[in-house]
Amino acid sequence: MVTGSKSISTRAEFIDDAIEQLSAVEGVLSIFHTEGGLSFSLAHASSGRVMLLVDYELDNRPESGLELLNQFNETFKSYQLGWDVERFTWIPQELFLESETTQLGSKLLGINNAIATPVPELEAVLIHSPIPPVLERIAEALEAPILLPKPASDALSLGRHWKTRPGEHVYLHLEKEYVDILAFSNGKLQLHNRFVAKTKEDKLYFVLYAYEQLKFHPDEVPLKLTGGILENDDLWKSFDKYVRNVEWLENLNQIHSTAAIPQSQLRQYAPLIHLHSCV
Repeated sequence: MVTGSKSISTRAEFIDDAIEQLSAVEGVLSIFHTEGGLSFSLAHASSGRVMLLVDYELDNRPESGLELLNQFNETFKSYQLGWDVERFTWIPQELFLESETTQLGSKLLGINNAIATPVPELEAVLIHSPIPPVLERIAEALEAPILLPKPASDALSLGRHWKTRPGEHVYLHLEKEYVDILAFSNGKLQLHNRFVAKTKEDKLYFVLYAYEQLKFHPDEVPLKLTGGILENDDLWKSFDKYVRNVEWLENLNQIHSTAAIPQSQLRQYAPLIHLHSCV
């Protein structure tokens, strides 16, 4: 897609030929904010099939996002906006008081502008940093968009995915300087933490630490991966030494597989794909 703006450039783009048959009333447009850019993904609502994924680098102007949104000249069934947060924490729903949001953010996260996102399906409330200005402007221009920070969309989509699969599951999303670890037991969220981990040794340590804290046996509980890792590279092999079943997350393979979008690329955009799964 051509932006026509010198301050916005396309970093990656995937288009499925089947997009020609996608009706706007069946389409879900998800927009995910990362540092320095926005990713747009258009999917078929009922099947979750990704028809288009395009990643942009843009400047810091709040209006930049609207310039990109205007390229999608259809009105879709729904819009979902997501963004990553550096710090977050979960509070049990029954213990949360909205009036204490600022106090909780200051005490637990060290920020004075925390906001709360209730997630009734998980019986919990996420305390986190606010929506980025570029996404806030997009939200103002849309009618009732779904707003979900990454920890909420990750936990929701994976919880739904594993709710019908009995037993324990551990999910690991890898980035250059951190790892997100989520663990479920019979569909119920047991752990969701972000660990600063810049080395392979740190990443392995936190995975094994999570298994130990949860009392999950690494010979029995599989480790599902997404993000910046390649199958059978050194980090993968390190996990494989200690965890019996190290696999790609089947959520991305089974629900969103298309010939036009390589799975290796989809795994990099897992937060955006998870946002789709929250329809």
